Amino acid sequence: MSVLDIAPVRTSELTDEVEALLNAPEPEGVFRETEKCALLLLAAGVGLLAPPTPRPKR
Repeated sequence: MSVLDIAPVRTSELTDEVEALLNAPEPEGVFRETEKCALLLLAAGVGLLAPPTPRPKR
């Protein structure tokens, strides 16, 4: 006996739940501006490309 034989089919309820999840409003403040992200990424890249600090001579 499988689960599909036991559980009743609730397609209309499940369809409503899935639609509500797909159409959920976006949380405020989650997405950043593209220009700001590009600037931060560029600054991080410049920091990685900078030469290492010289080590003190022994």
